[in-house]
Amino acid sequence: MTSMSELLVAIDPGDVTGYAQYGWPDEEFASMQGPWQEMMRKLHQAVAWAHEWRLPMTVICESYIVTAATAKKSQNLSAPEGIGVARYLATSHGFEFVLQTPADAKRFSTDERLHRLGWRFPSKGGHRNDAARHLLLFMSRTGRLDLHRLVI
Repeated sequence: MTSMSELLVAIDPGDVTGYAQYGWPDEEFASMQGPWQEMMRKLHQAVAWAHEWRLPMTVICESYIVTAATAKKSQNLSAPEGIGVARYLATSHGFEFVLQTPADAKRFSTDERLHRLGWRFPSKGGHRNDAARHLLLFMSRTGRLDLHRLVI
């Protein structure tokens, strides 16, 4: 898996935001979901902690594209605001910030793969699982994950 000297955090932004974390100190995985302001506070704590301990960190975030259709559906700005906060927190401390599409994450990080890793949890809305999907996709793309564990 990943080096024990780095921290990976994935965010599924929205009114209810998913948060997934993997890495230091013991290659542990954790995920949760909650109001976006609460999850951004959690991210802020993780960034401050990684900065203090001089750990490399990557923040992975689901992208959100405003189209004419999304503009008609909702004027809710919690997703783009959450992305902006996550980008600022990561980059202002010199950490990497990565955007991934929802389609890529869902296509690769299936429920079965999350289940095999013990990363799938029942949750209303599934936002914590969506954050885990982005974490898994990033780890796979960057060689931080042994894909043999995911053979289905």
